[in-house]
Amino acid sequence: MNADIRTEGASTTPHRPATRSALLVTGRPTLSANARRRLSSMGIPCETRSDARRAAATLREGSYDLLIIDDSFPPSVCEGLIEALRERDPSATAVWLAESASVAETVAAMRIGFDDILSLPLREEELALRLDAASRRQETIRRSQRRLARWRLVCRQLNAARHEADRAASEARGDLDQARAETVRQVEDAVLSSEFRTLLRQELEVESLLRTAMEYLLTKTGPTNAAVFLNNGGSKWGLGAYVNYRIPRASISVVLDRIAEQVCPQVAGQTGILRFTDVAEFVESVGPEGEPLKDQEVVSFGCHHEGECLAVVVLFRDRREAFREGAAATLDLMRSILAAQMASIVRIHHRSKPQWPDEATDAHEEGGWDAAA
Repeated sequence: MNADIRTEGASTTPHRPATRSALLVTGRPTLSANARRRLSSMGIPCETRSDARRAAATLREGSYDLLIIDDSFPPSVCEGLIEALRERDPSATAVWLAESASVAETVAAMRIGFDDILSLPLREEELALRLDAASRRQETIRRSQRRLARWRLVCRQLNAARHEADRAASEARGDLDQARAETVRQVEDAVLSSEFRTLLRQELEVESLLRTAMEYLLTKTGPTNAAVFLNNGGSKWGLGAYVNYRIPRASISVVLDRIAEQVCPQVAGQTGILRFTDVAEFVESVGPEGEPLKDQEVVSFGCHHEGECLAVVVLFRDRREAFREGAAATLDLMRSILAAQMASIVRIHHRSKPQWPDEATDAHEEGGWDAAA
């Protein structure tokens, strides 16, 4: 059987194939020599392999546009070689050379991946035309692949931009929510300050001032036992007011005395709001009378005005009904207003006391009074 490629007439081709390299897999030396010569005349370098394994290794190591396999290899080998070809270049062309191919064989060849089937012997003009068509198909596929790659790049860029926009929008929403919450808090603080200051300014007695202040404070903190201690001079503190929520004053009088002696001097020297979640040591030091304070959460702070602590407030309630975190800011705002009003009352009381001057302050002038002796 002669599998040579015949040459009839002049070799005129309408288009020179753009195939860069080819691999011919055949065990027929004559076909191999003639195919290499014909492909070379068309400007297509061609390598040949007679062993399928070596051919597969060559395809995986190099880059080929065209794979030509003759019909001496079974379909499974052809399929493996085509897979190796397309791993490097999905647009590469696979051609099957057959002495005679039935319709069933042609369909089977197409199913395993062949792009074209050439019958042997084949004229050079037909070979050039088929390779030209294959080259055009390859260029179309490559253009599609480049277009697809560009669109994928655009999609990735758009997706990254979308994520960046989502992130920026999320940050903007967070900043806006934070600014809105801060504005609401400032408005609430302004309303609270105005309302509390207006209530306290109506009080000109310390007792009524403390009563009004404690009533308003409890509307902000919720039901709470509260004690207010006033400075009796030096480091001595005395109970000025007490609010009973669950612990009557009579049952906690010893604890209140001990707080006045031990706690108030220390709190008066602090500028912050102190929160005690464990008062076991203090309760133990008081003795049995300190039991009512057991399992209580205690909050204490001083009311300072111009560097002087005028009052110490102690709030305590069951640990299971703990003070909310936002209560500290409310208490800090209210204690400064309470201290300012207490200082105002103290100044009024001092001005109302009768005083006799120690000595005359007016100099003697002609026509005026003489200085008192």
